[in-house]
Amino acid sequence: MTKQSTRYCFTINNYDDEDIECLKPFYVDYCNYLVYGKEVGEKELTPHLQGFFTLKTKLSMTGVHKDLGSKNIALQTAAGTSLQASNYCKKGEQTKEEWESSKETGPNFGLNYQGKEFDVVPTAGKCTDLDDLCDAFEFPS
Repeated sequence: MTKQSTRYCFTINNYDDEDIECLKPFYVDYCNYLVYGKEVGEKELTPHLQGFFTLKTKLSMTGVHKDLGSKNIALQTAAGTSLQASNYCKKGEQTKEEWESSKETGPNFGLNYQGKEFDVVPTAGKCTDLDDLCDAFEFPS
């Protein structure tokens, strides 16, 4: 069975305007959230888009490839939190070394960031099931 997810990170190497243009309709049709940043690789100097999105419903990587329409996209399911994945895309010219040691608290986080963010990064909310149950039975929570 093909693994499906609602959270993916992506890289598009040597992107062009068409690659960027396909992201907005993909966001509108399939996503709750999408962010990308324009970057240049430190060693090979390859221009690329570094991105992350959350889907409205689970899709396989094959489904994402089909629906997104970009031929150059490399996908992986997101590890860590949505905020961490989003911040990674917004690191700008912060070096990989600084990112690995300091993440978004590094002095160069977001330096010359160029990209786009659609909506607000999703974060986990407080679980209120037990509070609701206590309220239903008039127990103090």
